[in-house]
Amino acid sequence: MKWNTIFKKLENFRTSRLVPLANRLQKQVSDIWDIYKQYIKPFEKMDDDYRKRLNAIYKDRTSGQDKWNNFWDSYESIRWAFIKGFAVAFAGAFLLALAPGWLVVGGLAVLAVGCVVMVEDIG
Repeated sequence: MKWNTIFKKLENFRTSRLVPLANRLQKQVSDIWDIYKQYIKPFEKMDDDYRKRLNAIYKDRTSGQDKWNNFWDSYESIRWAFIKGFAVAFAGAFLLALAPGWLVVGGLAVLAVGCVVMVEDIG
């Protein structure tokens, strides 16, 4: 008798609360997919076209001196990121090679931090 009433309560909860909630959720997801298909999907593949257009405009309308300056600006940021990361990694490797056992863990930490710094600066 007790199990029968528990089952009836659970079934009542399922039919009165869970099924309408699942139907409502399915309707909302369907609406989101419709919005995606109608407003977003047509523009997804245009990124490459816009990039090609912008590169063509940049190539046609930018002077050689400006292109050269842009190249060196990019080179400077990459160069400094590489130098900082390499210095930290080299110091870590040097400590790891010469240090006693208790410094090995510290050296590995420094090496890991150097790699993270290099990746963050480049990215």
